[in-house]
Amino acid sequence: MGLLTACGRFGFDPVADAGAPGDGSGVPGDGAVLGGDGAGLDAPPAQMLACADMNLGSALGPNVASGSIDNAGNQYMGCSGDGNDVTFGWFAPAAGTYRIDLCGSEQMWDSVLSVRDASCTGASLACDDDSCGGPAGLQGRVTVTLTAGQGIVIIVDSLFPQNGNYQLAITQL
Repeated sequence: MGLLTACGRFGFDPVADAGAPGDGSGVPGDGAVLGGDGAGLDAPPAQMLACADMNLGSALGPNVASGSIDNAGNQYMGCSGDGNDVTFGWFAPAAGTYRIDLCGSEQMWDSVLSVRDASCTGASLACDDDSCGGPAGLQGRVTVTLTAGQGIVIIVDSLFPQNGNYQLAITQL
């Protein structure tokens, strides 16, 4: 059984999740070992994204996560971000293109948004500083094309060592 978090079960359970065990459908929890090599990843989803501070599952919407990076620590450097950061694990609910943004975040906080494939140190899929516009134009917005069930880590970072409040949105285009 998958690990339980405050946001729900993290990981997969071949009995509880949809899909036949090991059917290779590429959906987290189908019981298969997933991946881009055609035969599967080296680790199941729960282990892939274990570095993330929070699992968002496959949530979509204008506010899938919000909070503060105050005292969060500086563990990862996304783009040019070198301040406190928080990380989120997320799985694409379907193949497609997704917009991930911080446009609803505190306007005077200079955020950096980074997306990595499968882990906090995986290949960079997208990275942005200051694409949202708005009064100060300091929030990040990226677009990524993902396969169904693909796991990513979203890094919400601060450009400078400063504190700020974030609002993370994920929209399928």
